[in-house]
Amino acid sequence: MPAAPSPCHPRRPRWAARAGLLLGTLALAGCVYAPPVRSVHYGAPGLIGANERAIQASFSHQTDDGLLSGSQFNHWSGGVNIAYPLAQGLHFEGSGDFSDSWAVANGGLRLTSKIAGVRDANVRRGAYFDLDLGLGGGVGGHQYAVTGKGAGLQVAEVGSPWTRPVLGVRGGAGIGWWISNEWAVFARGQAQDTWAADIDATRFLTVVAGPQARFGAVGGYCAIGLWKMCMDGDCGGFGHLVECGLSVSLPGPAVRTPVAAPEDGDGCRCKP
Repeated sequence: MPAAPSPCHPRRPRWAARAGLLLGTLALAGCVYAPPVRSVHYGAPGLIGANERAIQASFSHQTDDGLLSGSQFNHWSGGVNIAYPLAQGLHFEGSGDFSDSWAVANGGLRLTSKIAGVRDANVRRGAYFDLDLGLGGGVGGHQYAVTGKGAGLQVAEVGSPWTRPVLGVRGGAGIGWWISNEWAVFARGQAQDTWAADIDATRFLTVVAGPQARFGAVGGYCAIGLWKMCMDGDCGGFGHLVECGLSVSLPGPAVRTPVAAPEDGDGCRCKP
C-alpha cells in the first residue's frame, strides 16, 4: 500500500465535540488506525519478464504532513515479495509487510502489458502498464482511549498491536518507460482499505515515482511520493515518503502461449 500513517494522525472522535475538549487533546486522542496491507510498491512495470520468477525486498520511510513545517515524525516499514508466472503477462505475488506495529501477509495477481516498443522477450526497451489486486491479513494497528477530566485527562493505548487481527484489500496501477534494457522511469498509485479489531476502516492512498535499473538478474529502484490516510471520510493532509528496493529474477517455467493449428489444403484446421 500504501505507506504507513503517522502513529498520531489527528482524528476528532464524535463524542469529543459534545465533551468540549481542546483541539490539541483531540489530536492526541486520535492516534487510531488499522495498518496497510502493503506499504511498499516494488518498482517499475516490466521489471520481471513474462516467464521469470523473482524475489524483491523494499523499505519505505514515511513522514507526516508537517514535514515542511519542521515535524520530527518519521516511520519505517518494509516487505519481501515473491512473484511467480502463471500465464503470459500474469504473475502471482505473495508478500509480507512489517513495521514496529504490524505484520501482514498478502497475496494477489499482477497483470503486465507492453503498450509500446518491440514485441520481443529479449528486448525490455519500451512502455509498460500494469494492474495489481490483492488481499491480506495479519496483526497490527493502534487504538487509544481517553480517561479522566481536566488536568487528570489521560490517553492510553488499548491492547497490543500484536494481538489485534487485521484484514485488508488493495489495488494499484503503474506505468513505466524502459529507456534501455537496463534503465527505466516509472510512476505508481495504490489504494487499500483495511480493518482491524475495534478500529474503523482505514483507507490509504499513495503515489510514487522514480528511476529503476536492472543489470542481469539484479534490479534496484528508489522513489519518492505522497501518502494520505482516511477514516470515516475524514482525511488528513498528504505525508511524504522515500522508498527503495532490490530484486533478483530467475528463469521460471515456460509460459504457454496459444499456437494456431496448421491448415490443410481445404482451409480446415488439422487435428493433432
